[in-house]
Amino acid sequence: MTFFDALKDKAVALSARALINRKIASFGEVTDVQIDIQRKTARLEVQLKGETDPISVEAGAYEVSVDGDQTFISFSQMRASREWLGIALNEYLSGRKFPVPSAVRAAL
Repeated sequence: MTFFDALKDKAVALSARALINRKIASFGEVTDVQIDIQRKTARLEVQLKGETDPISVEAGAYEVSVDGDQTFISFSQMRASREWLGIALNEYLSGRKFPVPSAVRAAL
């Protein structure tokens, strides 16, 4: 991985962290995001309210698609540090398309 690839990964991770934190603010906070654009994998750590330990979530793969002028991302091969959560993520999130903000779109 080149310096620019690492920089790109970090920029996308920071944007993703801010976006996700806005969505989950009522029940938790993402404390770390790691994205590998070349391998198309993602990992995040979340501190949920009421939980004493952070929870790690990994997407073993993600896919970016375009429909018209909108870009989407979908995740698969989900794993989590809580078995039940990994199962739920695979059942309800895996394969579902999420719109990508224009600020992140170019980097993916």
